[in-house]
Amino acid sequence: MGTTSLEAFRPTRRLRLFDEACHQAAPATAKHIAVVARMDARLNVYAILGLAEGDAHVIRNAGGVVTEDEIRSFAISQRLLGTREVILIHRTDCGMLTFTDDEFKAAVQTETGIEVA
Repeated sequence: MGTTSLEAFRPTRRLRLFDEACHQAAPATAKHIAVVARMDARLNVYAILGLAEGDAHVIRNAGGVVTEDEIRSFAISQRLLGTREVILIHRTDCGMLTFTDDEFKAAVQTETGIEVA
């Protein structure tokens, strides 16, 4: 695994603008929608669903699956922030379906020497 230069993470004008926008925006979503989607960088959730920034809580993970972590996030989104709908974006032939959890754990252990629980 490669390393990333810390230069990419240093404060910039873009990060300041993002921080300012976060402080101005309400934590609740404008459309009362939560979305769970694959972490595929090619997937523009907002464009696909015709949403603007602030319209939805978007949760991404490997495989676009709903786990206990996503359920916790949905519960917070619904109970505290007013979300009323959940959308799941997945795809057929997802790369996550090409291996099992046990195969992945074994590969990590072989490569790193670290036993994965």
